[in-house]
Amino acid sequence: MTSWFRRYPLPGFVFQSIIIAGGYGTGRELVEFFLRFGPLGGLLGMLLPSMLLVSLTSMASFEFVRVFETYDYRTFFQRLLGRGWFAYEIGYLSAVLLILAVIGSAAGAFLLETFGLPHWVGVVGLLLTIGFLVFKGTGTIERFFSGWSFLLYGVYIVFFAWSISRFGGSIGAALASGEVREGWALSGFRYGVLQLSLIPAMLFATRHIRRRREALWAGALTGPIAMIPAILFFVAMSGQYPGILDRPRAGQPSARTARLKRVPDRVSGRTPRHAHRVGDRLDPRLQRTDRRRVRGAESPHAGGGAADGGRHPPAPRLRPLQIRDHRPHRHGLRRPELGLPLHLRPPPAHARDVPTAQAAHVGRDRVGRPILKG
Repeated sequence: MTSWFRRYPLPGFVFQSIIIAGGYGTGRELVEFFLRFGPLGGLLGMLLPSMLLVSLTSMASFEFVRVFETYDYRTFFQRLLGRGWFAYEIGYLSAVLLILAVIGSAAGAFLLETFGLPHWVGVVGLLLTIGFLVFKGTGTIERFFSGWSFLLYGVYIVFFAWSISRFGGSIGAALASGEVREGWALSGFRYGVLQLSLIPAMLFATRHIRRRREALWAGALTGPIAMIPAILFFVAMSGQYPGILDRPRAGQPSARTARLKRVPDRVSGRTPRHAHRVGDRLDPRLQRTDRRRVRGAESPHAGGGAADGGRHPPAPRLRPLQIRDHRPHRHGLRRPELGLPLHLRPPPAHARDVPTAQAAHVGRDRVGRPILKG
């Protein structure tokens, strides 16, 4: 790498490689912080508060590093915070573990879905790559991050060109609508503050800066270099606005799937807002019983009425289930497969001792046995 590249754009490219992995690489952060405030409002939030805040803070940080020669985050915060420097150490280590977990899981899921490899292959491969880069030292990390940043730029430019050719009309209409929702400036400021926490992780790339002018120019370029891929991605996503706002997060079911999985609770009579899935409330055997009763009610031989000249009374909507074992329970206990006490159910025709046409059900005795006449 040339001396000019190391002094000016290199810090910005290293910073962009750091924030894109656990940041806007998936597009979820862009939706949450910018696109929900409208296409134009989100674009203003990225250009004004976020990019400007990153550039100004980088300029001050790079000059601070040059003056005190604090090229790692520990000495940087020891100079900046004094005895309270360990507070950032705790947060920094927690953030590193979180980012490693996110990108490790993403690498494993990518290899599993694309090539069918086990999930642990991607996770272990990523950790081994990180260990190799750390072992080789700062120079190797600088070359890798700068090359990786150029590769990411190429991918985002190709994706942006493809989106323009495919959804150019939708993108133009979304931006021309001029929708700006309240809160875009505060959201852009919050996103910029979120990215500032990663500046100490790339201070090793500023060791080539020797003058104040170089520090100020390198810091000013950091904001645009880091945010240009995000802007390209944002413009491409604006063609799917506002439908993209309803897209589920990872592992979250869509609204349509959630509606299909929920039904009104007819057992308790509650409204659908309090409804639960039937499978969680009813015994599977009782569900089978209910289905058999419904099929019996819908049978063409269930009963007549007007359709058969009024010779037979119309059948009820749900007929009682035919019971093969008609022996009444001596203690009147409930049978789980039926859901009701046995003495409350009418006797089936095939369980009687006389033909159905000659039998007449006139009552029950003390133990619940039917009294038949005929």
